[in-house]
Amino acid sequence: MEHKEFRRILLRAVVLPLVLLAIVAGVLLWQISRLLSAAKWVEHTDQVIAGADDALRLIVDMETGLRGYLITGKKDFLEPYERALPEIDPTFDRLGEMVADNPGQSQLLAVIRPASIEWRRFARDVIALREAGGDYQAVVSERGGKRLTDAMRNEFASFVSAEQRLRDTRNSSTQRAAWLAVASVIGLTLLLGGALAYFTRSQLLTLSQAYDRTLATTRQQAAVLQEQAADLEESNGRTTRILESIGDSFIALDKDWRFTYVNPQAEQFFDRTREQLSGKNVWQEFPEFTGTDFHRQFRRAAEERTAVKFVGDHPSLDKAFEASAYPSEDGLSVYLNDITERRRAEQEQTRLREEIIKLQAERLEELSTPLIPLSREIVIMPLVGTIDTARARQILDSVARGVVERGARIAVIDITGVPTVDTHVASTLIQAAQTVRLLGAEAVLTGIRSRVAQTLVGLGVDLGSLVTRSTLQSGIHYATEYLHKEASPLRAD
Repeated sequence: MEHKEFRRILLRAVVLPLVLLAIVAGVLLWQISRLLSAAKWVEHTDQVIAGADDALRLIVDMETGLRGYLITGKKDFLEPYERALPEIDPTFDRLGEMVADNPGQSQLLAVIRPASIEWRRFARDVIALREAGGDYQAVVSERGGKRLTDAMRNEFASFVSAEQRLRDTRNSSTQRAAWLAVASVIGLTLLLGGALAYFTRSQLLTLSQAYDRTLATTRQQAAVLQEQAADLEESNGRTTRILESIGDSFIALDKDWRFTYVNPQAEQFFDRTREQLSGKNVWQEFPEFTGTDFHRQFRRAAEERTAVKFVGDHPSLDKAFEASAYPSEDGLSVYLNDITERRRAEQEQTRLREEIIKLQAERLEELSTPLIPLSREIVIMPLVGTIDTARARQILDSVARGVVERGARIAVIDITGVPTVDTHVASTLIQAAQTVRLLGAEAVLTGIRSRVAQTLVGLGVDLGSLVTRSTLQSGIHYATEYLHKEASPLRAD
């Protein structure tokens, strides 16, 4: 029954941490997915702003070319105008597709584009008049080309300003998503770790209570034997039958340490018959017991006239006994209870407890430096919390082992969740990058915020040899592009 209980507790101790680790990994992947989605929208906003800048640049180029031609009359000055003219409509088309989901921006674009078309009609008319030698200046004064250009610039300024506000909002959302990911993983880890600790403690308490019950039963048996021993003087026959029937070994020694009684269990303990032991001195007959706990405790009981109870090992047999010695006027009454199996069970319990503690420590170490495979050639190590000397070694070991075992080409180390980056942390990151390079892979460091960058500059830390990106999204993008270039058949050797 106890063996089955041990196996059941051991199975729970192994399966439960694996299940909890899978839950933590699932939550982490979900949060990373949300973070990547938020980062994608920030990148989309940057693309919209870049598209608006391109459109405004084309309009300015067209205006500059027109103005130079009108002033000088030389066709060469129309080159910027002619180069920008076929690009302006496709640029507006792309910009319109990018803001199709934003009614406010689409409305602004619907104002800017007709103004651009009207200005291009004006430009064609003025160019035609200039070529024909007509009064183009009157047309310029009447139709106000500069007024149209200034209006488009103002509208573009409003358009870009709105996108910048949207980018700030999305950046804030990305930061909140990152902190939420960090907080949720830490909180879930602590919660599940506490649940695991509570579960383990409950199981160990159950075992402890079972052994307490066994010990209480043994003590009750010893108390019964003491009561039986008190009745020995009343009936020698009854005493003999009791002593013959008990499960413990029992011997009686006189004041000269000679055997006066040996029950069948004691015969097995000493491997002698009672006839062979009767009247013999125990220390002379069994010199191997001299100097052992049996020898010391029995003498103390006889000399101090006090009862003793202790646990001792048989000097020649691989067995342990719980011994109780009770002094009397005639000598000592000794009970020997074989506790070999009980001791082995306690040792097994201790071993199981140590295995559980070791397993928990290994699981916590893996959580502190997780290595997430993004693809067959890219692995990500998101770091959260303070990095001390012990954890720095874990980071170096984990990233090196991950690159070798998975055959990764790029290792992305994200420090978005590291609150403080000092020279010690920077040294650890540089060592990790050098380790990755020695293993034939490329290291990318992401999550360097502006405050962290200023701190590193103030400390004089040189990360020039290390590839860095501000966000995890951009680091993953760099890794993907790097592998794509490496795989290209046209890559320069």
